[in-house]
Amino acid sequence: MIETLEGSRPGEATTAATAERNPSIGGSGLPAPVSLLQLPDGCHLFCRAGDRWSQAVSSDLLHWRHIPTTDHHLPADSGCVVADGADLVALLLHHGASDTSGSTSSVTMARSTDSGRTWHPEPGPVVEVCLPGAQSPVARPSDLRVIRDEAHDQWVMVVADGTGFTFLVSTDLTSWTATSVLDAARWHEGGALCHPDLLPLDLEGQTRWVLWWTSAASPRTNGSTTRYLVGDWDGGTFTPQRGSSQTGTPASDPVLRTDLGRDLYAPISVQDASGRRIMIAAVGNEDYADLTPGSTATPDDRPPTLATPRELRLVHTPAGPRLVSAPVTAPIGPDATSRTVADRPVTAASNPLSQLGGRALDAEIELEASAYDSAGSVTLQIRCDGQVHTDLVWRPAEGSLTLDRSESGATEFSPSFTAPSTEPGVPAEGLLRATSATVTTRWPQSCLGVMRRAWLRVVVNPSSVEVFSPDGLVAITSVIFPGPGATGLRLAATSGTARLVSATVHPIAAS
Repeated sequence: MIETLEGSRPGEATTAATAERNPSIGGSGLPAPVSLLQLPDGCHLFCRAGDRWSQAVSSDLLHWRHIPTTDHHLPADSGCVVADGADLVALLLHHGASDTSGSTSSVTMARSTDSGRTWHPEPGPVVEVCLPGAQSPVARPSDLRVIRDEAHDQWVMVVADGTGFTFLVSTDLTSWTATSVLDAARWHEGGALCHPDLLPLDLEGQTRWVLWWTSAASPRTNGSTTRYLVGDWDGGTFTPQRGSSQTGTPASDPVLRTDLGRDLYAPISVQDASGRRIMIAAVGNEDYADLTPGSTATPDDRPPTLATPRELRLVHTPAGPRLVSAPVTAPIGPDATSRTVADRPVTAASNPLSQLGGRALDAEIELEASAYDSAGSVTLQIRCDGQVHTDLVWRPAEGSLTLDRSESGATEFSPSFTAPSTEPGVPAEGLLRATSATVTTRWPQSCLGVMRRAWLRVVVNPSSVEVFSPDGLVAITSVIFPGPGATGLRLAATSGTARLVSATVHPIAAS
C-alpha cells in the first residue's frame, strides 16, 4: 500500500508495507539495494536493476518514503551512490572488452543537486579499471562500491570481478589511482564475486575492517550467498587477518558467512546517526529470483524485499574476530499487544503457543530439554495451517538448530527451492549440513545438569523467516510462501522432558 505522508513533497509517498518489516521500495521495481546513505533527513536507500534506479528515505530503517525521480535511467552495468557535500554522486560501471590478456572497463559519474531527483552525467570516464589476465583469464568487473575513508581523508572504490577485488583511491571522486588487488581465489566457490562492501568496525578500541561480497549462484553454495573477511586497511591495501579459518584452501578452511541461510542477498551498510553500523540486504536468491509466487516479471522489473535491518559488531572468539548481528526492530510501546507464555510442558500433543500466531511477528523463545535423549528434539512450527509449516528443530543432544522449509507452502515453482544438493557444499563455520530446503547449524545452549537450554529470536514476515542466536554469531534467513491463511504457531517435542521456559511474541501489524 502506498500512501502520501504529511510533510512529503508533492507526489512523494511512503510504502506502508514496511510496517511488516519487509519493505518493497516504491517506484520501479529493483532486485537489490546498492547504496545506503545517512543524510540530514534520514537514511537514503538506493536500489537498481539494469539501468533503472529508485530511492527511498527512512527515519527508522523500518518505514520508507519513496522519492520519485525524473531520471529513472542511469545506463550502466553496475553502480553506487555517495554523498559529496550537499550533492549526490552516482559512480557507474560500464563493462569493456575482455579476453585472455585481461579486461578494461570504465567508470563514469553523474551528479545530482536535488537529492537524487534528477541526474546530470559528467563528461567522459573518471577512471578505467584494468584487470590483468593473470588474475582471472575471463575476469571483468561485476560490481563496485565506493566508501568514505575518513582516517585517510579519501574515497575508496572496491571493484569486484570473477575471483578478486581491485582497490582504487581518490581525494575528489574524479581522479582515481589503483593501489592494490586482492586475489580471492582461495575463497572462491564457483559463483562470480559481486556486491562488495568495505566497512570499519571497532574491536575493543581498535579499528578493524570487514570486506564482504555476495557469490553469484553456484550449486556448491546452494545458490547465492554472502561471505566476509576481517582484516586491516592501510589506505591502499586490504590485508586479511591470518588465521586457520581465513587462510589456506577452501577444502580445509571454513568460510565466514554473514548468514547461514540461503536468502540474504547483496547486503550494504551505513553508520547511522547514533553511530551504529547497520546492514540492510535483500531477501532472495539468484537461483529462483524470477520464479517465486506472485512474480509477474523478471527480477529486474520489481522491487526487492528487504530483510530486517541488523546492527553489526565485531567480537573476539577463540577462532578469531567475528561479525555478530542483532535485528533492529521498532520499540515496543506501552500499548503493544505482546503476549507471554511461561513454564509450560512441551509434548507431542500439547501446543502452548496455540494463541500466539500471526502472519508477521517478532518472537523471543527459551526452551529446555534433556541432552541424554539422543533422538529428542523440540520443533517450533511457524506459519502453519494443516500440512503447511516451516519448522525450526532444536536437537539438544547435538547442540543444533535446523530450519526446514520443505513443507512451507508453495515450493514447486523451482527445483532449486527444495531439491537436495547435487554437489558437496563448501564448508562454512558453524554450518553442519544443508540442502536447498534445510539448514542445520550449531546452536549455543546452556547446561543445567542433564538439561539444556536454548534461546532463539525469530522474526517472521509474510514471505520470510529470520532466526538469530543469543550471541549474534548465527543468523538464518529463508524465503517462504505459506499463503495468507497460514498463521499458526505450534511447539511440540518428541520426548516428555521438554519445557517452554518462556515465549514472548510481539505481533507486527501492517499500517
